[in-house]
Amino acid sequence: MRCGVPMAFQPITGSTSSPGSGVFPILVFVQGNEQRMMNLDHTPFTVGRKVDKDLVVADPRVSRDHALITSEDGQFCVVDQGRRTLNQAAWAAVRTKNTYFAARFHRLAAKRGSKRAIVAIGHKILVLAHYLLQHDRPFRELGGDYYQKLRAPGLSHSLVRRLQRLGYQVTLTPATQPM
Repeated sequence: MRCGVPMAFQPITGSTSSPGSGVFPILVFVQGNEQRMMNLDHTPFTVGRKVDKDLVVADPRVSRDHALITSEDGQFCVVDQGRRTLNQAAWAAVRTKNTYFAARFHRLAAKRGSKRAIVAIGHKILVLAHYLLQHDRPFRELGGDYYQKLRAPGLSHSLVRRLQRLGYQVTLTPATQPM
């Protein structure tokens, strides 16, 4: 298993060794006024809400199988065990009014359903984040009307045809000032 996110909060000093030797790094878990110290004496060290985890976190915001702490070549890493974080980011993005992600979500949800659409938005966010970091570019919001602008000529033609099918005679004249 490859490490996900290296634990860069506090360097682990001292040597780590195999189970049974007695020299292991200590994990300090703080929740409110409670503080627990645990030896990372085996790998993977499991974290979650289930009672069979090495570190049980009794918080409804924590998933049952939340994370693993693994050791590879003396480096400790945290590996996220679910898609929950990305899905939460996707839901937050689609609930923001007049944004590209909200418009994309509504287009996809109409065709594929909201669950598949939210996974697609999460994927889109991940690909976008990778691109922005890789090319060192700032994020530029396309806007909720991106798709209307993209296909404005086709959209006006389609709407004229729909009105003509309903029995109306339509002539388009451009507005003096665009809205």
